Amino acid sequence: MNPPPADPSASTPALTTPHHDDTPALLSWTSFGICLAITLVIFTVIHPVWEPLDMDQMNANIWWSYAPIPLLALVFLAFERKLSGSALFLETLRLTFAKFAITFTVSHVLWSVIPPPGVPESTAPPTATKPAKGDFFVREPLTPTSIDPATTGGLSGSVTDAAGAPLAGVLVFVSSGLDEYVFAAPTEPVELVNAGAGFAPAFAVVRCYQPLTLRNTDDVLHTAITAGRDDRPVFHYPVVAGGERQVMFKRHLGLISLGCKAHGDAEPTGRLAVIGNPFVAFTDAAGRFQWDGIPAGEIELSAWSTSAGETRSSLAVRAGTRAPVELELP
Repeated sequence: MNPPPADPSASTPALTTPHHDDTPALLSWTSFGICLAITLVIFTVIHPVWEPLDMDQMNANIWWSYAPIPLLALVFLAFERKLSGSALFLETLRLTFAKFAITFTVSHVLWSVIPPPGVPESTAPPTATKPAKGDFFVREPLTPTSIDPATTGGLSGSVTDAAGAPLAGVLVFVSSGLDEYVFAAPTEPVELVNAGAGFAPAFAVVRCYQPLTLRNTDDVLHTAITAGRDDRPVFHYPVVAGGERQVMFKRHLGLISLGCKAHGDAEPTGRLAVIGNPFVAFTDAAGRFQWDGIPAGEIELSAWSTSAGETRSSLAVRAGTRAPVELELP
């Protein structure tokens, strides 16, 4: 009897295709959550976000909360025995995006309800020193300095171009020499409105201790960012859709820029003149201006226009007299 034919499938090994899974092993959700929580704690407590901040402090919060992310990812991946170059890259990226999304959302909601940064009310007058952190603003006006009229003088001036023609509509103000005085300011707020095309009006003057209202009538978030002559940020506030912010300056800053950080070059940058005294005016049709009641002493005058730029001039104000002054813009 012949044996039954052999089963080919029993004698021939099954052919299989090797499977290689190149997907890196990622952190467990527990480890990922711990890493994320550490970065959020760092962001929150270095300079607490519920307290007044300036941009230097906020930049420190941001830097120190992002800096340890690669190290945290490395340590926890090594602990879970999942460390590889690709896993480290992906987890660093995931933690960065998650941390950004949370802090951006929470911070902007928080700052929409917390009053603008300020400093405790003080009876000491402003000084001419460089402002310290958070020292640009005050919540309430200070008591004006009592000035004897007998110790004041006046100015009668004109502004011309290089050819001697009078310039109308030029902003003229005392830019230095009166820092030791506190002057009463208008109580009516200056209002700047962003409806989606930058803050308007594009140029405004606000006095120290006069309220400045930043209003957003658009349906998206805008931010108000200002910078002085040295490009150092003065303030950077989010202004939520349909919301507003109000600030009050305690220091003379002169001309500063005002734009929207959220939309950058898509919106025009404006100008804001923060003046610490009442000696500010726009020249009339003949290019003239006039003031009385200026405390006697050495002062500096500034004249500025969007088309001709800025010029400055130093002079002495003498009690009981009105001095003539001529300013020339190029």
